[in-house]
Amino acid sequence: MSSFQDLYAHAAADRDRAMQFMVIQEIRRRAVREMMDDGVYQPAENEESMTEEEVANRRAEGAYAYGLHSIIDVRVLKEEEGNPAYAAAVRNSATKPYCIALCLQTKLEELLRNGAIPEGKDPVFHIIVTNDDPAEVIQPLVDAIDQLRAAYPQWRFTIESRSEEAAARAEVAKELRAAMQAVQDDPKPENTQKLMVLVSAARLVFPAQRPAGAPAEAADGSGVHLQFGKVRTQDNKTYFMAFSDHAKMAEWKRMSYVELSLNEYAPLILSSRDDGVIIDPNVGASLCLTRDHIEMLQQQVEMFNNMMENLGDFIPGEQADKEESIDDLLNMPPEEKKKKGLFGKKKK
Repeated sequence: MSSFQDLYAHAAADRDRAMQFMVIQEIRRRAVREMMDDGVYQPAENEESMTEEEVANRRAEGAYAYGLHSIIDVRVLKEEEGNPAYAAAVRNSATKPYCIALCLQTKLEELLRNGAIPEGKDPVFHIIVTNDDPAEVIQPLVDAIDQLRAAYPQWRFTIESRSEEAAARAEVAKELRAAMQAVQDDPKPENTQKLMVLVSAARLVFPAQRPAGAPAEAADGSGVHLQFGKVRTQDNKTYFMAFSDHAKMAEWKRMSYVELSLNEYAPLILSSRDDGVIIDPNVGASLCLTRDHIEMLQQQVEMFNNMMENLGDFIPGEQADKEESIDDLLNMPPEEKKKKGLFGKKKK
């Protein structure tokens, strides 16, 4: 039995929380419905021979895994007025609210089981919504968090939306698509150069899911092994599929995904036997990046990062920690002024 199912059993075993457990069951059911409606669930080969409880547990765990793609970060914060505090950054507030709530519920139950919340404390959980599409509404997630409030009445939940980062990423995706179209219309050097810069800066959406029957974690501890969406061309070459944003992927298909930057997907593709990646295949002006393209972009990014690190050696660190006023400088002892080079060069 997985840790996920253990935590569900832990909640079910507490007779004093029978009413709250009914809410947990409802979160679980709605999360499974979201996953099934999105068509990402893959039945097990022997599912017909499984009991209804076993099927329900498997689907719930699938909804939990589906929701994890929308959990950007979870952190322990400093105590607030002596109470434990936690925070989670999430996305997909309109499309996977209950899958997200199921992931958060599982985390809350883990904290309770491990005794992380002392008696008499009023723990706080902050949910920060950072959707990729600035226009995506958060109300469905607000409704799901209300269910969490009913299931865990001792907790205080807050929810806020931060769209600045999402807006910036949406703008990069928009510019990337415009640059792809510009290169198709006129592949002159300046258009191609701008396109390569935007590809290096953008985070791409890769369709990916855990293979049916595969464990949530690899046996060697290396993490989840995912099955990526790929396309085969007429010349019998295979390419990873990637999309400029979630809206473009939805034009192709709604399924689970991972978001990867160049320094994350370059090693993945270059270590495979595939021929590269195609961005926005069949949903607009697509772009094919071969292995040579990816290696070139990777080298350019590494060169730029090394250059920035070397520039950092010339930036004085001491003066950045404190900003002295004019009075501070005037009243500074002569020996300190010498150390800071405030006297200038001696005239010959």
